[in-house]
Amino acid sequence: MDTLLHKFMEEIKRFFGALTTGYSASDFHSKMPQSKTLSDDELSIKLLALAGKIKKVRPITYICFTVGVAALSAGRLEMIPKDIGLIVGLPVLACAAFFIFWGRSVNEDIRQLVSQNIVKDMLSETFTVKSYEPFGKVDRSAIRASALIDDWDNCSGNNLVQGTYRGVDLSFSNLRIYRSGVDKSQKTLFNGQWLTCKLKIELPVTIRLRERSANNKRMRSDVETENAFFNEKYQILTLYPNTANHILTPQFMETIIKMNERANTRIFMSFKGDTVYIALHNTSRLFEVNPKEILSGTSIAEVREHINENIKYITNVVDELLLDDYLFDQR
Repeated sequence: MDTLLHKFMEEIKRFFGALTTGYSASDFHSKMPQSKTLSDDELSIKLLALAGKIKKVRPITYICFTVGVAALSAGRLEMIPKDIGLIVGLPVLACAAFFIFWGRSVNEDIRQLVSQNIVKDMLSETFTVKSYEPFGKVDRSAIRASALIDDWDNCSGNNLVQGTYRGVDLSFSNLRIYRSGVDKSQKTLFNGQWLTCKLKIELPVTIRLRERSANNKRMRSDVETENAFFNEKYQILTLYPNTANHILTPQFMETIIKMNERANTRIFMSFKGDTVYIALHNTSRLFEVNPKEILSGTSIAEVREHINENIKYITNVVDELLLDDYLFDQR
């Protein structure tokens, strides 16, 4: 029975995978016709309708999953004939899988509506936007180049923004980086925002800074600065400690500490060549609207305020970084 169940679930995954073979969510939505910008009233009606669909399907999904698992378990424990357990359990689990897939599609429709009617215009008020992809994410090559996350093999994300801010080229998105297990489990290694900025200079060495976690204060550093607080707060990694010490000036370290305070979360940074990679560890999602909030009566004006706070979160971090004249030469 275990072998049969495994094969069946693999067939379900293969079936749903075949529906989107060769396509990502960004590909699919990029091919959808772009509708005109909606008024706030029109947008509110559409969002309420979509959120209502999700609310209705959630209990059905839960019931299908519970009944399916119960039927298979009862058959396995010989509480009912095994054949009956399979006949009842497998189709019901297939229904649960369908509703999960469908629910994700509705969530993507909500993201598309919010991005097209609110986020896009609000981003252009602060950034010179070169591109905005609601279903895009930071390129995997940027993650590899930063060398900030160890032993990862996959990632997912959304709301990729590429453009300039105060004359500095940057890109950022929501990002989750994880490692896949042999049992197809996923261990999250990073979950938050990934930000890339172009410096005005080319650094002679690569410097990586990892804020120490409460559970790991003993991460080894390659450099000891004259700032005891900085040494205690960050792991400093570099192949050239002597040169790195010339870059880690009091002003530089003060900039990092203040930027960390503005981010109000655990932070990793990699200074490599003319680029700085910033990983902001938090569980929040920029520019996302929860269907529950829509159903609870959140107005479009409140959604706009939420998006504005998201934008300020990124600009606050960058503003602090731009205070370092050595890195950005703002004269």
